[in-house]
Amino acid sequence: LFMKNLIQKKIDFIRSHPRLDILFVLIGLGIFALISFLNMTNSSIWFDEAFSAYIVQFNFAEIVTYTAADVHPPFYYWVLKVWTMLFGTSEIAFRSMSVLFGAGAIVAAYLLARRFFGRLIGGVSLLFLVVSPMLIRYSDEARMYTLAAFIILIASHVLVKATELNKRRYWILYGIL
Repeated sequence: LFMKNLIQKKIDFIRSHPRLDILFVLIGLGIFALISFLNMTNSSIWFDEAFSAYIVQFNFAEIVTYTAADVHPPFYYWVLKVWTMLFGTSEIAFRSMSVLFGAGAIVAAYLLARRFFGRLIGGVSLLFLVVSPMLIRYSDEARMYTLAAFIILIASHVLVKATELNKRRYWILYGIL
């Protein structure tokens, strides 16, 4: 009975302080980043990552030319080029951008789940995404997977806004995303 009352008090406290969600998200992102960075150098660069590293050596126009036959559009390579200009071309530098977009995808998914299903489901989705083996694996690769997830989740937010407000700018932004 004592334990049940103690747990209920903690739950009531969390429910009455929605700003605690920011703390939970930050803790979750810290855990996600820690796991991702600890795993980042466990495997060597594979062929597709090597292609990413190779392609960012060119200027922006050349990137378009060289990726014209690739299945992936040049946007990721442009972003990666800017990233490597800022942070260098080490293995960790190449792969760390994916951690950033993975973290962005986690926040976007949390906000979407919270909006549609409430704080509890938002928190559960945050927990599952923070320790998701697939998301952690893709955040450790110098490829566009986490960027794609991030864009899709942001586009979903914009679509919700567009359908609610029916404003042209949201529809245009959704189309761009």
